[in-house]
Amino acid sequence: GYYYQAINKDAPHPAAARLWQEFLYSDIGQNLWLVGGARPVRFEAMNAAGNLSQKVYTEFSDEMDAMYERIQADPRIVEAEQKVKDCVAGKGLEYPGQEEVYTMFEERLSEIDAQVTYPGADLTEDDFAAMSEEELQALNSQPPVIPDEAKAKLATVQAEEIALAKAVNECDGSFEDQGKLYSEVSAQYEQEFIDAHGDRLAEIKAEAGA
Repeated sequence: GYYYQAINKDAPHPAAARLWQEFLYSDIGQNLWLVGGARPVRFEAMNAAGNLSQKVYTEFSDEMDAMYERIQADPRIVEAEQKVKDCVAGKGLEYPGQEEVYTMFEERLSEIDAQVTYPGADLTEDDFAAMSEEELQALNSQPPVIPDEAKAKLATVQAEEIALAKAVNECDGSFEDQGKLYSEVSAQYEQEFIDAHGDRLAEIKAEAGA
């Protein structure tokens, strides 16, 4: 699922998968998506904070905004999402759309995560480097420490997510199917953007050392 991604208990290093995810969604990682011609998921937040790759955004801000609007307004996206929204609403739940659904619980989950203490959270890179394989495995096997209040909040959020996911799937709009459709439509418009501006994007990428 969306929240699972690369983070799992079988990761070769207790912090590796988490660090990789943090990199992908960091300003640097998101800007790499940008210079590659894709619209990063944190686009609005980074733009508001002034952290977008200024060369890309300054030169192509209008084009990228227009591309995003075209994706959202594509008849295939609009028709598929409206069908699911209406169906889910009939079940007494709210489904905001493929992209928006991932931010519905973001603030609440962030508050919960801030209360969690992860194994090795207080260790440095040097500490990890000095540990044996057995010590790393032992550390990796330790569960995170979650306060009872955070557990209760998490259980509530999980129950709401499961109920919504079940309703969406029953409405023939599984997250996987919707994600596939959105990716296909996005890829079409992103490729058009790359075809039109590929040479300049390559120059910016080279200048950034990406």
